[in-house]
Amino acid sequence: MCIRDRYAILRKHFELGYLGAVATWDASVDSTAVDIAWSVDSQEPVRIDAIAVGGNRKVREGLITRELTFERGEFFRLGEVLESKQNLYNTGYFTSVEIEPVDLDVRGGTVDLNLQVRERRMGFIETGFGVGNVQGSRVFAEWGQRNLLGSGLALNVESSYAFQLFPDNRFSFDELDLRNKFLRHEGQL
Repeated sequence: MCIRDRYAILRKHFELGYLGAVATWDASVDSTAVDIAWSVDSQEPVRIDAIAVGGNRKVREGLITRELTFERGEFFRLGEVLESKQNLYNTGYFTSVEIEPVDLDVRGGTVDLNLQVRERRMGFIETGFGVGNVQGSRVFAEWGQRNLLGSGLALNVESSYAFQLFPDNRFSFDELDLRNKFLRHEGQL
């Protein structure tokens, strides 16, 4: 129980920028009661000195740093680090995001952050086949790029071709009808 309590206390201190906080406890046992006394040395709050970004090859560093909710010189706040990590995942560019404190200097009140990302594949191709009441049978193909030329823009191009495989619901391979019911091309930037 004390271990879990210790982590809860330290987490609250980390949230407020006290990365050097130390929490210790002492227990005294009586025949029917246990008294637990906590001692917390918060130290000084820690400011972010430097932010190093690595692992990105196709995603520009500016696209990464714009998603951060903290800046150099601000106090370290665990909640902002976690929010920034989620923002980076939400871009759709990364399969892995790690933000770790390194070079913690409790006396100097500074910490450097190491932000490492693993990019996902930016381009994709999808194809498919479907059957429905309104469009009949349909085939489609889509090509997309999640990060066009490293600019952070997404481009998708899709083509669909629908046809009535069995006209009038007569299931005979002698009467297959592959004539166009509709053809649609879409693009999105």
